[in-house]
Amino acid sequence: MSFEFLKKIIERIKKLDFDVNDYKKVVQNPYMPAIAYVNWGIYFAECGNFEEAERKLVSSTLMAHQTPEAYINLGVLKLIERKYEEAKEFYIKALRLDNNSAKAYCFLGNVLIEMKDYNAAEKNFIQALKIEPNNSDVVLNWGISLMRQKKFPQAKEKFQRACKSNSSNFTALYFLGLVDIELEDIEKAKEKFKTITSIATNHYESFYYLAYIYFRENDYTESLSYALKSIKIYPKKIETYMLIAENYMNLNNESECFKYYELGQQECNTTYYLLISWGISLQTFWHYEESKEKFQKAIEIDGENELGFAYLGISYYKLKDYDNATIFMQKTLELSPQNTSALDCLGQISFDQKDYKEAIKYFSLVLKYSAKIVGNYRKIANAYLLDGNTPKAREYYQKAVEYQPETVQVYIDYAKFLLELNDYEQALKKLQTAYKIDDKNLECLNLLFYVNYLLAKKNISDYNVERAMEIAQKIEKDYPDSFKYIEEKKN
Repeated sequence: MSFEFLKKIIERIKKLDFDVNDYKKVVQNPYMPAIAYVNWGIYFAECGNFEEAERKLVSSTLMAHQTPEAYINLGVLKLIERKYEEAKEFYIKALRLDNNSAKAYCFLGNVLIEMKDYNAAEKNFIQALKIEPNNSDVVLNWGISLMRQKKFPQAKEKFQRACKSNSSNFTALYFLGLVDIELEDIEKAKEKFKTITSIATNHYESFYYLAYIYFRENDYTESLSYALKSIKIYPKKIETYMLIAENYMNLNNESECFKYYELGQQECNTTYYLLISWGISLQTFWHYEESKEKFQKAIEIDGENELGFAYLGISYYKLKDYDNATIFMQKTLELSPQNTSALDCLGQISFDQKDYKEAIKYFSLVLKYSAKIVGNYRKIANAYLLDGNTPKAREYYQKAVEYQPETVQVYIDYAKFLLELNDYEQALKKLQTAYKIDDKNLECLNLLFYVNYLLAKKNISDYNVERAMEIAQKIEKDYPDSFKYIEEKKN
């Protein structure tokens, strides 16, 4: 539970809106000192003076007329300090004074969520709703408990109920948006966050999640605009700096990308994931030596997380330091035996070192653990080709085409394989498909010329001569000095 969220809780539990002078007046009333000290404690808590707040609340509990509000607020303070057992005891004491307090049951449920005792938390929420059936805060916190347990459909029902009970409860609408993200109902999530930001223009978390959604959709310009709004409202959220930097990375703006990593480090504590994100961006802009430093620092923070080792291994691989790359990839696999990045990198190392059977083994393991990484069909096909296994190469090139029908390089590699077999007609078909996908791909254009040239030499059709010359002229006009088959053109 975030500090900001708890501050909102403190606001919600206030019953009297006093300033300091009001407290002084109330203390003069012999019947009201306990509640006065409670509200005085709330005032200090809102000012961030938690020590003084605790003293005032404890003073209230020592008076002859005790109030459950004192114990509830002491529980909130302990919850902020993450002293969950102490918070729990204060809420129980509040209930001993008033076992009909829905608020006390709700807050006891909250602390039980933090203690991961979800069944007990649910019992307290049910009890609170027996007392106050329309209390939207109780339903909201029950939803949070279900969300923590990844019971997203059930959590969604609770958040919807909280919204119906209190249409101005934007916290419930916010959590409903989070659940929609988890359930992959992205458009509904987007709609909810936009509703919140149109009314609560300082709700930085909603701006952040809008930025996150657009980032997922690869709309980096729109994502950036929302992330910048979020950081302007609340400049202490490290994830927002990372998101801004990653947007700039994808927009190929190197200077702004690294500027926001630096700002994030200045404004917030350096975290493991900040360093990982920073290192990945350095890799993207080919700064492999600098990226190593970030990943090494990340490993110093958390030596049990495989991400740091995997990305450090990739940096070594890019620097062609295969020995160190292998060491860090093996360490990654010790921590996470099915890590596909490590397996793929070990496959690439084996491929580069011409150990094609070993490369096939690693690339196949990647497909075994993640069927989504379909690019490995092409890698396996290339390895079989270089290992001299033509039937297996053909099999995997065909699979590559089936799984990646929109990827130009798949068709180009398949065409090159077919050229090795002198199957010019099939090679031409593959290149024609690639050309339809990307008519500016130079490798494809050059190969199209070459295949048409070879077919023309076989006197298959005059069309091939005309087509070959047409392609050659296109390359020489649009991409000077990029035509590879000058001698063949002369003939």
